[in-house]
Amino acid sequence: MQNLCPCGSNKSYENCCKQYISGNKKPKTAELLMRSRYSAYVFQEIDYIINTTNPNNRNDYSYEDIENWSKSSKWKKLIILNTEKGTESDITGIVEFQAFYEINGISQIHHEKSVFDKIDNVWYYTTQLPVSPIKINRNSPCPCGSGKKYKKCCGK
Repeated sequence: MQNLCPCGSNKSYENCCKQYISGNKKPKTAELLMRSRYSAYVFQEIDYIINTTNPNNRNDYSYEDIENWSKSSKWKKLIILNTEKGTESDITGIVEFQAFYEINGISQIHHEKSVFDKIDNVWYYTTQLPVSPIKINRNSPCPCGSGKKYKKCCGK
């Protein structure tokens, strides 16, 4: 059986994000770009992350910082919380997501609203919008969807 794509699509990596990361296809929506960028973090495809960042904003990001975060993290799960626009017919879109990962044995949740823009019919990550922090009680269900209590799952 082929490995499932880490983006959470329930498709094989070969039939999902790999086709974008390899350059064989371009994501048709902002959400597909978001998912493929997450998979690029998982597989440490730093060039893809840089190349899918809006060309006007690339100087705002450090290749080394992205590489360090990608390599030092054990990526666990991506959950798409909401998308606004970002379809094939749009020129802008917003994808709100949570990325679950672990650094030095400590579980982390990266919660972000990403803004994407289409330039010359190609989607790019542009920036992030502020999000309200999520307050999680230790005895609450874990937001990763495991069915366990937060303290027994990502809150370790």
